[in-house]
Order: sequence, then C-alpha cells, then structure tokens
Amino acid sequence: MAKGDVGSRRDGTLGILDFPKDVTAQTRETAYSAYNDLARAKVKFIGLNFDSTDYMISAGIGLVISLVEDATQAGRKVFAFGLGSHYRKLFNMVGLTERVTLVADENEVKLRSAPPPSDDGNVPPPNPSSPPKAG
Repeated sequence: MAKGDVGSRRDGTLGILDFPKDVTAQTRETAYSAYNDLARAKVKFIGLNFDSTDYMISAGIGLVISLVEDATQAGRKVFAFGLGSHYRKLFNMVGLTERVTLVADENEVKLRSAPPPSDDGNVPPPNPSSPPKAG
C-alpha cells in the first residue's frame, strides 16, 4: 500500500477501511478498490478507520459520503473511528451521523459487529414461533 492509499482488512463479516494521513480527491481510486474488495467478500459491517488521518479536504468528505451511501444501500452497517472533534462535528453537520455510527476505536466496532451470544453459548435460542415439544 502506497503512502496515500486506502487499505482494507477483513475479520469475518467486518471489513475495515484504513484511511491515509490526507484524504483528498486522489484517495478515491484506492478507497473504492478497497471497498469493492470488501463488498466482494460480502462483509456486513464496514469500519472507517481515520486513526492516521490528519487532513480531509472537501473532496475527501465527498468520497466518504459516497462510500457510506454505497455501503448503506447495500445493507451494510457503517462505523467510523479515529476522528478528531473537528471531523466528528463536520460528520454531524453534513448528516453522515444519520448513516454512520461514530465509535471510540476499532475494538468498539468489533464488539458492535459481533454476533450476539446464544443463551447457552453453543446453541442458538429457540424460535419463539415454534410450538413447544411434546414431552
């Protein structure tokens, strides 16, 4: 991955997009390439990692909006982390927080995207609409 590229990683049904230091119009190609890799892997959750990002121009914000729109239209839940207070406020002002859940860090994304535990830890809970077994 080159210095200004967006990278991707996958952990089960969670895909993470790692954004570079500067998010600009030039970031678009690698961002969509990384996102499309995750989409082909059929991830259900996308985490936008801005831990390394210091600067995002308006074209970079536009890129994020486009990625979020594509992900949510495909039924994916989107999280973002690593944003400074300025960008958290900006995400709110442009309406991104209506489609993106802002979280503290990657661990929180993993917790929120993990499947819920079953009652006994092994077997899924019974279907409440199923009739009880005769005994």
